Amino acid sequence: MSTETGAEDGASLEARLRSARRWHIEYGGYLSNHLTHNWVVLALGGAGAPVLDRWARAYADPGKALPLEPAWLLDRSGAEPAIDPAALVRLRGCGMAQFPALQAAFDRAVASRGRTAVAAASLPSLLPGLAGAAFHPLIHVGLGIEAGSDSMVADGLAYWTCIYQPLGSAHDAPLWRPEPSAAAGTLMAAIAGQLERARAARLDQSIAAAVREPRYRRRHRGEFQHRMMVFADPALAPAAWLDGLGPLALAPVGSLATEIEQLRGWIAELLLASRNEFFVLHGLTSCYALGTLLSLLDPGAQRDALAAWVRAALAAVVAQRFPGLDADVKQPSMLIGAERWADLRRLSWRSSDEHVPKAVYALWRWYERATDSAHRARYAAAAAALVQRADGGDPADNLWFAA
Repeated sequence: MSTETGAEDGASLEARLRSARRWHIEYGGYLSNHLTHNWVVLALGGAGAPVLDRWARAYADPGKALPLEPAWLLDRSGAEPAIDPAALVRLRGCGMAQFPALQAAFDRAVASRGRTAVAAASLPSLLPGLAGAAFHPLIHVGLGIEAGSDSMVADGLAYWTCIYQPLGSAHDAPLWRPEPSAAAGTLMAAIAGQLERARAARLDQSIAAAVREPRYRRRHRGEFQHRMMVFADPALAPAAWLDGLGPLALAPVGSLATEIEQLRGWIAELLLASRNEFFVLHGLTSCYALGTLLSLLDPGAQRDALAAWVRAALAAVVAQRFPGLDADVKQPSMLIGAERWADLRRLSWRSSDEHVPKAVYALWRWYERATDSAHRARYAAAAAALVQRADGGDPADNLWFAA
């Protein structure tokens, strides 16, 4: 067997994932640590231990411009909070200084009640803030559930609580309304119409002006997150625009499989059209994580989750000045087999960019599960585009960004 393939068993993978706690879950002040994310997608995508080891050596190299921060630098003297829905509502948005205490509390809860039970109980309180840290806590928890990792689930829930980011002026407003006749087409029409209204109102310009104000810059969470914060300010137009979307009309019972498939197709098409725009890519990988978590939730919470993600994805598209919306992209039609997908995954493992393996993995999984041939072709084309060498770039830099 090639040393590149042959995935680790669950126990070995969890031991590896837990070892990542040697480093902080953030680095460089606000950037999310992707080490565990990529260990999961590499292992579940068929990579062997040598690939995971090689990737970790490159990513956690202390000589990098933005090295990971050793976890032992954290203050663990804080009192451990209780973990229940009411406590999470009080704690959410408490800031990263509380991460060590929350990590310990979620560790204890997971050990006592199990990761799926703790996630299922915690998510309804956290879902409205899934835009925090550019969707990374959602991604962390989703991949942790998929990998069967207690440590990742505990870390992701603690992270999500700390950097919870609500959107819209009414932070606890209903996210969806029951509409028995609602169909997936209704949802996609609402998305398209809302984006056109945002362009007509030039909301991207309003956001650009707002984030220059000191009250945003002193938050030190990065330019993208500052732009997302504007959507939570009731005094500004972007929050009112997001409120204008209203509660999404969704059928109150039954599967959301069709709606989820439509959203996957939409975000994959946007990634292609935007030529791999960085935060569209985060929308795609967070959409993948969302699908993993839906099975833990009751029907009402599933609809809350879907609606929260739609709102955050729309805000991200506006914050990034509508990437790909005007692109004239030929609809792909080629379907590919298992061997070609294996090649695409192996190519993604060689990228020096931490986002590439995760996105290719998500697209591969979607391709396997999709029933719509147009969507399958779109997933294949998006994955192939992710591993293409950027013109004039280094061969290792396999992710290229929109201008």
